[in-house]
Amino acid sequence: MNFTDLEENKKQFRILLSGMMEMPESIKGTKIEGDYLKLQDAESIYKKTINHCISIYHLIGESEVPEFGIRILDYSSIRILTRAVHEAVLVFYYLFIDPTTIDEENFRYYIYSLNEAVKLLDMPFETIDKEMKKAWRDDKKDVIDKCTKTLKANSLYKELKEKSKKKLLDGKRNWRPSWAEMGEKAGLRELHAKWNYSLLCGDAHSSSFSLLQVRGIQSLVDRHFSVVADLQVLMILMTKQIKFYSRVFNPATKFLESKENKELRNVMEIWDYIGSEEIAKPVRD
Repeated sequence: MNFTDLEENKKQFRILLSGMMEMPESIKGTKIEGDYLKLQDAESIYKKTINHCISIYHLIGESEVPEFGIRILDYSSIRILTRAVHEAVLVFYYLFIDPTTIDEENFRYYIYSLNEAVKLLDMPFETIDKEMKKAWRDDKKDVIDKCTKTLKANSLYKELKEKSKKKLLDGKRNWRPSWAEMGEKAGLRELHAKWNYSLLCGDAHSSSFSLLQVRGIQSLVDRHFSVVADLQVLMILMTKQIKFYSRVFNPATKFLESKENKELRNVMEIWDYIGSEEIAKPVRD
């Protein structure tokens, strides 16, 4: 494989994306063991990842903007979406793969759900009527009540000090560690978990380094190289997401192991290795 060739990387990206899209279809009608709400949210995070990747695939090629008489390769939007994929994969891992006990899984999941409901409870709507606003608040209160009840029965919650319990139930406790820590726990190299993710955030937040990139990436050739670099990070993340999905939705492993998907497994093996610590180790004489 020519690792600098955009079309070659796009081909491998397409193989992984096709695999991601086909996995849920392969288990339709199959009974999955587990908590319905959690499985529903796991499926939704997975679909978010797919949707971001489809958008990225659509943006990979050069396109004309006839109204302005320009030809572009939209690397900026690809970078924003790459960050979104990075975060979606890590949230999936943190909530559904990393926990070692059901209490730990419930603790993380219900803090995650509670924080969002508390934040949205008093959203200042200006364009909806009173009935719709009441329905919105009632729905969020139901979520808060369910999460609170479940958390109070959790062994990890019971170990907390009273001040920490109050902070947690008020939705003021951060539901996750840092993105870098989550990334390294999920098996990403420090290069990707910390440094590359930091650059992606900087691009979204107009950091000083992102301004240097804007000045430095002027030609279509430069943009090709930028897109290739992002595609390669994405393929590492997509490989992990496929593996994580098959662990939560176990019947999907049959899809991965089938003869028809040998090419998919081969591509996953390449990007699993490239994303591993093994490749970062110094060569010894």
